[in-house]
Amino acid sequence: MLTRRLPLFVAVGLLAWVAAAPVAAQKTGKPPKLVAPKEDPNAVFDATEEPANPVGGVERFNDYLMDHLTYPTTALQAQVQGTDTVEFIVEKNGTLTNVKLHSPGFDPACDAEAMRVVRTAPKWTPARRRGQVVRMRVVLPVTFALPPAPTSAPTLGAAGAAGASSAAPVAGGGPAPAGGSAPTGGPGGAQQVMPESAATYPGGTDAFFAWVKQNIQYPAAAKAQKLAGKVKVEFIIEPDGSLTNAKILNHLGGGLEQEALRLIKVSPKWTAAVYQGKPIRSKMVLPIIFQP
Repeated sequence: MLTRRLPLFVAVGLLAWVAAAPVAAQKTGKPPKLVAPKEDPNAVFDATEEPANPVGGVERFNDYLMDHLTYPTTALQAQVQGTDTVEFIVEKNGTLTNVKLHSPGFDPACDAEAMRVVRTAPKWTPARRRGQVVRMRVVLPVTFALPPAPTSAPTLGAAGAAGASSAAPVAGGGPAPAGGSAPTGGPGGAQQVMPESAATYPGGTDAFFAWVKQNIQYPAAAKAQKLAGKVKVEFIIEPDGSLTNAKILNHLGGGLEQEALRLIKVSPKWTAAVYQGKPIRSKMVLPIIFQP
């Protein structure tokens, strides 16, 4: 008897399963959809279809670095130069966060200054991935290059400029002019050349020193503290003769640095350096002497 009932029991079970299947399909209404897992909204990407970029472009950001990067006094005194690689994240709102060194630095003071100038940088245009704004990691080189040593040291009377030295001008590549030097690589891909004629102030160096002496305003705070000395200012002489990108290379306090910068910024135009018959940008380091 048992051997005859067992097959009947199995058959009944199979029929029950077949009958129940349509009922389950009717309950769901439609087959289940496959749902892709959601991406982490805080994920950081190293590459995207639309990468993050500085507002105004890379050249404008390079100008920001040039204007705001301060060469640490200790590094200047030790004649230290090199390139820091700084890593940071461009957030969805364009701010720069998580600033750190991507690789070991070359000088503690320069390392700190490179990270400072990135932390205080203007906002970027954030990256986009699949049409959505996302966070992106960026690695940026920041170069510290020493200006050439002064080639002359003219002096002034009570207050004025001394020790002007022209740094290597910036120009495009190409063969060297007759009597000139071939271009050599410089920081940031710029070309360093020996110009056919250096940048000069109309009327010569003595005329510029006379203008400085007439226009210098000794800060009251510096006088009260009896502060004196030389403030070294680095600036660019543009092809049109205007002076831009002025920055201080050392600090004395009492408002002397601010006055030195003011003098450079309000200076009359110079005659630009010339390379291959065309005016070019050139860098100059000019100490301003303050004596009570």
